[in-house]
Amino acid sequence: MRTPAGFLLPMNSQNNTFEKPPLSIDAQLERLSSRGIDIQDREAARHYLTYISYYRFCGYAIEFEGELVDGEKQYRDGTTFEQILDCYIFDRKLRLLVINAIERIEIAIRTVITNEMGLKYQDAHWYLNKSLFISKFKYDDLMQSIKKQTNERFIKHYYNKYSTPALPAVWMVAEVLSLGSWSMIFAHLKDREDQKIICNHFGISYKVMESWLHSLTYLRNLCAHHTKLWSRNFTLKPMIATGYMKQLIAVNRFSSQAAVLKIFLDVISPGSGWAEQLRKLVNEHPLIDIGHMGFHRTWTDDPFWN
Repeated sequence: MRTPAGFLLPMNSQNNTFEKPPLSIDAQLERLSSRGIDIQDREAARHYLTYISYYRFCGYAIEFEGELVDGEKQYRDGTTFEQILDCYIFDRKLRLLVINAIERIEIAIRTVITNEMGLKYQDAHWYLNKSLFISKFKYDDLMQSIKKQTNERFIKHYYNKYSTPALPAVWMVAEVLSLGSWSMIFAHLKDREDQKIICNHFGISYKVMESWLHSLTYLRNLCAHHTKLWSRNFTLKPMIATGYMKQLIAVNRFSSQAAVLKIFLDVISPGSGWAEQLRKLVNEHPLIDIGHMGFHRTWTDDPFWN
């Protein structure tokens, strides 16, 4: 069902009308307090809600909810505003750490694909060869996306100087295509040997690579939209690869995502110290429940993380 404005409504909406009024910052604080949250510094709390938003803050407070009282959730005894805020700050730092890793991985993946495919087919425009992809690949959509995105200033000189081929060399295109696009390009290569040559750089199978690129695209998009990672139940899960059963066992939690990042980084940037930065971040926030992330309390004893 669609509204007059064209928005799609879920079938179970029951035609209910949303009637909750906006609340002032002080009213928001009163509501949190009435539900059992101890606000130790009211002025600081008012400042944070002014710039974070009550709704976003409550997304982190969910982990501290207790029983229902008169139809409304109450927070567990001893829960403080500052405790929830610490989760928010930790999660923000965690996203920055993840984006730092994904940047390196994204650049490495597209570089390896463009180099290996270009050298094998001796063609700077190999991606224009539709026969290199399986038939179900939405090839025309990729071409349209490339046409739209190759208007960057540093690429325009190609169009000014050359008329054939119609699109720029693949190493120029690489700079504007997203990780999601490269994930799709890899997954739809027709020749399995092409995929294996690419995977040889990272020591994983083509099936694992396809799964991991898909999950990393999802993770990247979550970070780009400032979505919570710390206690998230990931719906897109990375495939468990041979040799990494222990690190990937909590496949729907952040620990598995972190393991995939580290496996790639150990190849791409072995001196990055990324795992050390992750351990340091966790140590700086001792009240964070790492069980929500999928980590065992003795996770740092695993040589993989050291």
